[in-house]
Amino acid sequence: MMTVRPSWWHLLADFLIALDLVAGGLYLLVRGSRTIIGALLAGAGLTVAGLVAFAGKHTTWTLTSERLIAHRALSAQADHEMKLTDTRSISVVRSRLQKLFDVGTVAVASIGKPDFQMLIDGVVDPDEVAQAIKEARRKHFA
Repeated sequence: MMTVRPSWWHLLADFLIALDLVAGGLYLLVRGSRTIIGALLAGAGLTVAGLVAFAGKHTTWTLTSERLIAHRALSAQADHEMKLTDTRSISVVRSRLQKLFDVGTVAVASIGKPDFQMLIDGVVDPDEVAQAIKEARRKHFA
């Protein structure tokens, strides 16, 4: 069994937005004008940072001997599961910047639903994750 989480690099942009909100709010608070707006901005920034950290910590993808399971803590939907026998293709997608930090997305396409893909977003060493899925699939068919 293998469990992976999104990389903190993948969540960096969301943290930067939260930091901008906090900085803008603190600027308005220190400047003395529009203190209510400043407090609301700083509070919103802290809330966004907390939600991003929570989502990053509680988002997992688990590979078992028979299934690939996606669990997202803040999603209203139930966990997504895909049987390894239902996988059609497994590919790795990375931008140049993601290659620099060895982060990427593993896309697993389903045989049963042509438009369904399970995306394993922002994981460290996506090639290793894709290889582990392919190996588990191969073992399952052996």
